[in-house]
Amino acid sequence: MFRLEYRSGSNRDLSLDLILSGKLDRESTDFYSLGIKAFDGGNPPKTGHLQVDIVVLDENDNPPVFNQAKYEALVWENAPLTASVCQVYATDQDLGSNGNVIYEINHRQSDPNELFVIDNRTGVISLNKPLDYENQPFHELIIQARDDGAQPEYSSTFVLVKVLDINDNSPTINIMFLSESGEPEVSEGASIGDYVARISVSDPDLGEHLKVHVSLEGGDGKFTLKPSDGFLYFLCVNGSLDREKLDLYELRVVASDFGVPPLWSEKTFLVTVTDINDSPPVFEQDIFTVNVSEAASRGTALLQVHAKDSDEGISSVVYYAVVNLLDTYLFAVDSMSGLITTVSPLDHETQPLIHLLVVATDAGSPPLSSTATITVHVEDVNDNEPVFEHQVYKASVREHSPVGSCFLQVSYTFVFLTHLSCVKYCTRLVHFGVDRSTGDLHLAYELDYETASHYLLKVQVEDHSQAPVRNTAVFVSVSVEDINDHSPWFLDDFVVIGIQENLPAGSRVYTFNAKDGDGSLPNSALRYQVTSSSMEETPFVIDPVQGTLTTTALLDREDTHTFILTVTATDQAVNLLDRKTCSLTAKIVILDVNDNSPVFVSSHISYVMEDAEVGSLVHHTIAQDKDEGRNGRVTYNENAGGYFVINSTTGALSATKALDREEKCNYTIVIEARDLGTPQRSSTAELRITVLDVNDNSPEFSKTHYRTSVSEDLAVGSEVLQLTATDKDEGSNGEVMYSLIDDTFGMFTISSSTGTLMTTMQLDRETKSQYVFRAVANDCSTQGPRSSTVNVMVHIEDINDNAPVFIQNPVNGQVSMETALNQTIATVRADDSDLGQNGAVVFSFAEPNLLFDINLGKLVLCNPLDRENTMNYTLVVVASDRGTPPLNASAVVSVTVLDANDNPPVFSQLEYHIQVSESIPLGSRLTEVSAHDPDEGVNAEIKFHIVSGNDKGHFRLDHRSGAVELNQSLDYEENAKFTLTIQATDGSSMGSRKMAFAVLFITVLDENDNSPYFMFPAMNCSILENQAAFTHVCSLYAVDHDSGPFGQVTYSILSPCSVDYGSPNKKEVFAIDSLTGDIYSKQTFDYERENRYCFVVQAKDKGDQTATIKVQVDIESVDEFSPVFTPTEYYFQLPENSEVGQSIGQVSAIDNDGGVDGVLVYSLAESSRFFSVNRTSGTVYLTSAVYRKKGSAKKREDLIEFKVKASSPKLDSKSESCIVIVNISNSAEAFTGMQLNSLTISLTISFVVFLLLAIILVGLILRFRRKDVKVKTRIVDSMATSLNHSISDTLEKSNGHRQSTIVLQDLAEQVDISDKKEVTNPCRHSDSSGRGTADGDTAEDEEIKMINEHPCRKGSGSALSERASRVPDSGIPQDSDQLSCQSEEADLAATTTATIADSSESIYHFKEEGGGEGCDQNYSSNEVLSRRITGMAIKEKDLLAHSTKGYIFHTDGQSSAGASLTSLVSVEEELRGSYNWDYLMNWEPRFQPLASVFTDIAELQDNGLQKPNIAQESRGIIYPPPLITSVAQPGIRAVPPRLPTFTNRAAFPKYTHSPLTGNSGLTPSAMTPSFSPSLSLLTMQTPTSSPVVSETGITGPPKRATLHPSTLGEEEMQV
Repeated sequence: MFRLEYRSGSNRDLSLDLILSGKLDRESTDFYSLGIKAFDGGNPPKTGHLQVDIVVLDENDNPPVFNQAKYEALVWENAPLTASVCQVYATDQDLGSNGNVIYEINHRQSDPNELFVIDNRTGVISLNKPLDYENQPFHELIIQARDDGAQPEYSSTFVLVKVLDINDNSPTINIMFLSESGEPEVSEGASIGDYVARISVSDPDLGEHLKVHVSLEGGDGKFTLKPSDGFLYFLCVNGSLDREKLDLYELRVVASDFGVPPLWSEKTFLVTVTDINDSPPVFEQDIFTVNVSEAASRGTALLQVHAKDSDEGISSVVYYAVVNLLDTYLFAVDSMSGLITTVSPLDHETQPLIHLLVVATDAGSPPLSSTATITVHVEDVNDNEPVFEHQVYKASVREHSPVGSCFLQVSYTFVFLTHLSCVKYCTRLVHFGVDRSTGDLHLAYELDYETASHYLLKVQVEDHSQAPVRNTAVFVSVSVEDINDHSPWFLDDFVVIGIQENLPAGSRVYTFNAKDGDGSLPNSALRYQVTSSSMEETPFVIDPVQGTLTTTALLDREDTHTFILTVTATDQAVNLLDRKTCSLTAKIVILDVNDNSPVFVSSHISYVMEDAEVGSLVHHTIAQDKDEGRNGRVTYNENAGGYFVINSTTGALSATKALDREEKCNYTIVIEARDLGTPQRSSTAELRITVLDVNDNSPEFSKTHYRTSVSEDLAVGSEVLQLTATDKDEGSNGEVMYSLIDDTFGMFTISSSTGTLMTTMQLDRETKSQYVFRAVANDCSTQGPRSSTVNVMVHIEDINDNAPVFIQNPVNGQVSMETALNQTIATVRADDSDLGQNGAVVFSFAEPNLLFDINLGKLVLCNPLDRENTMNYTLVVVASDRGTPPLNASAVVSVTVLDANDNPPVFSQLEYHIQVSESIPLGSRLTEVSAHDPDEGVNAEIKFHIVSGNDKGHFRLDHRSGAVELNQSLDYEENAKFTLTIQATDGSSMGSRKMAFAVLFITVLDENDNSPYFMFPAMNCSILENQAAFTHVCSLYAVDHDSGPFGQVTYSILSPCSVDYGSPNKKEVFAIDSLTGDIYSKQTFDYERENRYCFVVQAKDKGDQTATIKVQVDIESVDEFSPVFTPTEYYFQLPENSEVGQSIGQVSAIDNDGGVDGVLVYSLAESSRFFSVNRTSGTVYLTSAVYRKKGSAKKREDLIEFKVKASSPKLDSKSESCIVIVNISNSAEAFTGMQLNSLTISLTISFVVFLLLAIILVGLILRFRRKDVKVKTRIVDSMATSLNHSISDTLEKSNGHRQSTIVLQDLAEQVDISDKKEVTNPCRHSDSSGRGTADGDTAEDEEIKMINEHPCRKGSGSALSERASRVPDSGIPQDSDQLSCQSEEADLAATTTATIADSSESIYHFKEEGGGEGCDQNYSSNEVLSRRITGMAIKEKDLLAHSTKGYIFHTDGQSSAGASLTSLVSVEEELRGSYNWDYLMNWEPRFQPLASVFTDIAELQDNGLQKPNIAQESRGIIYPPPLITSVAQPGIRAVPPRLPTFTNRAAFPKYTHSPLTGNSGLTPSAMTPSFSPSLSLLTMQTPTSSPVVSETGITGPPKRATLHPSTLGEEEMQV
């Protein structure tokens, strides 16, 4: 574990180093005692001994360790808050704070709701929030234990807390009714066992609490509960229902659990009995008797009957009908009211007594009916003559005999039978007939015995032998013989019969009565029998003749309460085969009698808590009676001796007095149950009530307080004291658990079950000599536990277990070399926490020392010190106590000899190098410089300062710590490196202060703080079609002001410009070099398919900052296809009397090229004297008269053939020709050859003479003008000088010290000096739409006509006309292609200097007003100026002739008063350097009349044209304008005409100041519109370069040169 290493000193002293060779573990060994022995080299060797004691100090290297890997605890769900759940215990082998264990619950991983809390010192887990077993039956806690070290160690354990359930939830009853409507209702026709409702019962509790007893109360036995499982019941029909008796039942379902105490709930509901048609109508009486006179008239009311139906609804509606037993037509009844009236006359003699049968039928389904008999007594009146008895015949006829059968002959001498009448029913005489000659009686209709069984006929005989006629009558009695033609029938198909139970055998139950429609016996005689029964053995018998049903045995409703019988009635016809039957169903209901006593079904054992309140439910007694109604209704009473009382109706037993289990724990009660039947029956039951214990007694300790003494070296876990407490309660309420509630500093613990107090840590009297705390005894009740406390005092006895401890170790002392001897240098103090001799301390040196001595802890100087030899002295002082055995400790005393300031500070480094990001926030700490000074005290205090390199204050330095912080923000682009010189000075006085220097090099690191950007928002590029793939198109360049990697920009193509521009894959046809920004094509383009592409290019730096630019690539067309004529030959007929200029035909060709290459220009392959062709339309015109040869006979001579060529306007374009043949046969004949030659000679001579005269005249004019040139030059010079001074003075007045020189060109910019002749409205705009016209292949361009007809073309003497021969043919017939009136002659007058100055001033004021839409004012100014200049009598052409010798008008000189962008900046504004930004931002092109388009085109400047020799080119050359066609082709780019620019002086930029940022010369397409002269006149307002940049592309101050008049040439002038 340890080893020695030898080391030799400078003076050859041998030193030993004790080296640790292994890892120490204080917990294994905390103390080492080593013996070191030294030998010298002598012989024999001498030895020395040294004992080294090593104390191993503790460090926090052990985590707490739980005594269990997992804890389990049980807790009732109704446990009170702060109740202890369990206690965890962990130990840490470390010492001191490293060994103190702190407990906590990891709520992040367990117990998120913080239901539990833990004492961080004791580890006791207690309840923080209420528990609920039903929500969570168990909880798993993660307990963490950590020590109290500086860097604590952790350990964890799991605690499983199981929640014990209590009966705290009453059962829940849910009822679902099974009727179709879902309502609580049942049909009265429901069978026994039919389901009425579904009842589910639930209880969240478990165990015995989960079991639920369900009972049904009410319903008079008509309903019962049928269990399906432990929690599901069905409410079923248990007896027959009769709505007419009772239509509403009140039922109550009671559910109680088996908990202690039991909890119950109930639900009461009403069940409605719905009606069926089971009750027939019932008459008020069965037989009605009424008297009526036989003389009553028809409609006489006899009686009104009424029947009542106990059903409801439609089933209670009754209809009435009458059945006449003998005659159908005597009476009728109203079907609704029951009023019976007569419908035929009555005859007492024939029917003195009439029986009617009234039937009442309800409207139910099926309908039910009942009958009542009405006996009608017909009262006699005197209405018949006397009848002789001897005049009666008797006869009988079988019913249903055939019609015509003769059954009797009546004869009388000399009497004619003339009349047959019926006595009984006058209307039925038709049943019989009589032979008038023979007197035979026969049947006229079939007879029915049941309709009429007897007929009495009166046969009248009339004797006509003498007058008056005599009549006599004879009566015939006809009897109808019956046959069995009717079946028996019952009045009802179904009857319900009620009979009491327990009737003796032979008791009459019911008499069945069937009817038979036959009128005689035995056909109408009936016999009865029971043919079927619902029971195998039927306890009934029926009398076959009377139909009386009687019992054969005793009936018991409780066994069988309903019988269903089928009773059959059979007639007794003689022939068995003719017998007929009918049947009836009878339901026999056994009515209840009180023959059953109540039976107890509830438990005979009950439990009640001793703290039950008076009136609380103790037990629910339930007794059931099989009888129904009042016979089954049970009442209760008891003999509880005054402690309990029972509810006579519900059986609920309640407490009437307070209970105390400790006094009496059991009660026996006799409960009697009685029904309400007659006679009343009863039964008794014995109920045993057990009083359950309630925690109402607290534990009691055997002593009022406990006191003991123990030695402080008592072993951990030893017993200190035994505590005893008792509790009178029983069970868990009487079980006592012990705990400590005061802080014992972790020294003691108590056994929770035995009460034994034990030590948990080593006692230390010096830490605490006495412990006073309280012990608590808790019972184990789960509901309101009770406790009691007792005071415990433990006294700790001392032992010598503490060594002396130095109050300060080490002890530092300072001494000056001049300190006197015996002076105290330092004081050493040590304490011993033991008592008595164990705590007495004595000091000594560990080794002898001659310089110092120690006495009572005071260090005294004994001998002088010499600092040059030794600066510091280290002394070891030993403090020992006087205990047995003695203990000691040592301390180091360092004595320092004070020094002087003789050393400068020393930096740790002479150079510091750091790198700092430029984006570092202000106040950030960059680095820290350090220096040390060997001196001490104030001489060693160092302060730092920056002496150079921080001129701008970017950094600040903390004078004390040397920390360098950022004071101002850094910018890599501004300064990438800093060099700071830092000075360090010590804190001595100013005279002796020492200093040192170091250099700090700071390198600023670049950050991406600058985004790339393009100079312009858009870029226009072009590429020829048919170019190979990967052809370079153009290049982009984005600027990023960052340096290094962040300044490197990569390029990529993002997307098309917009979703409306085209398909998104159009950006795929181009590629871009990500490093250079060069754009290349990825395919070959076809102008005819697509001529423009637009996409967005993104520039991104390394920091992902981006910029975008819109790139538009125009595909330039290439002449690929040759024109094609269809057909290739044209044949035209020259009309008769045709005139010059007349159109004779038109040729047409097509070209598949697009753009300008597809525009066709027609021309003659060879010149023709007679014909020309329009360049745009291809129309062939007659240019001179054509004569055919006189007398020409050849057809070939009448044809003129020439070729017309078609090509595009470009040079070297592809062309094609067609042949045009003109038939001139209709033209006039030409002269003869001789006449034609004479005329030609005459004309030639005349022309030569005229030409000579013209040359002479011109020579004279030139000579005269040569004399006037000098005079005119002097006048103009004078005028220019005056005008220059006048304008300069005016500008000086407006601008102060600024001056500007205006040349003639600048004046031309402001004033149009040409006189527009014959122009009615100078501000008239063109009628052109600005888009060109395309009226058809034969229509000439209307705009071209307007140009041709413009008045300026009528002049013939213009300089432009003189150059006409140099300009190629434009293709328009009879057109000299004059382009403008710029060179037309006009008078130029010069006024006085003041007049010119006034004119220029007015021009200046016009520009100052804005110059927009000022056509009238501009024209007025030009006209006024023209008039003033006219007075000078100077011709414009002369002035122009002189000026153009050395000058050409620049395009910069366009008028700024015509709403161009340049007009927004006036001369005064340029001189002041200010701009009108509103005008600039609102600038837009404005259109001018199309008629003068070529005037402005002629003034366009061609910067690319080389300056020719002025001497050779005295006149400017005008190049042809772009072609204006009659058909506007899409995609044609405007080609501006080019004019040579000749100048022998510096050209001054038009725009001296640009209000926008300068660029690289690229012109944004948004600011430079493209102009087509065929569409609109825009060039007068549009400069050739972008109005926002200078001609060189670089903005800057104006560099306008001012030429002195003396430097101008002869032909130059300055105005």
